[in-house]
Amino acid sequence: MSFINDFYKEAIQVGKIQTGISIIYSIIILIFVIIIWFTINKVFIAKNADTYNDVIGKIEKSTCEYYLTEKNGGNYSCDLEVTYEIEGKKYTNNIISNNSFKHKIGSNINLQYKKDDPNIIKIKSDTKMINYIMCFIIIFILIGCFGPIFRYYMANKYNMYSSTYGTGSAFGHGFKSPI
Repeated sequence: MSFINDFYKEAIQVGKIQTGISIIYSIIILIFVIIIWFTINKVFIAKNADTYNDVIGKIEKSTCEYYLTEKNGGNYSCDLEVTYEIEGKKYTNNIISNNSFKHKIGSNINLQYKKDDPNIIKIKSDTKMINYIMCFIIIFILIGCFGPIFRYYMANKYNMYSSTYGTGSAFGHGFKSPI
């Protein structure tokens, strides 16, 4: 009977330790993802804001060709002539756009021009989508953290739960055959 009591007590400790370790793993993964998110924002988005300004342009000419791709079906490659105004001065420039839609003459387009040289332009990228995806990933990880937190709570409140968790761990990992 002493062996069973000792095993039970050790299984409780193993269960509590394992649930604590799973919380630490979850926190490390969450911190890692947040660091990646801030790095992406700093490197790609904030850097862009330092050298480019936003402007709304108007499409004056549009020549589009449809082409097929293996990845996402088909896209349009459009050679656009756009006009835009900066501090009262009107600029005309050509730019190439690859999208899943045709650009129509007379429609507006979001552009970015280089602060040092307004003749250098590019189509404004959608940084909101990157942030939405990263928010979704962080929310998904936070939801995933509730499992380890719940197990930790249960293991520290109920000895039977932690002993079951610890026993399962011992039989699942501790008594494996070396063959």
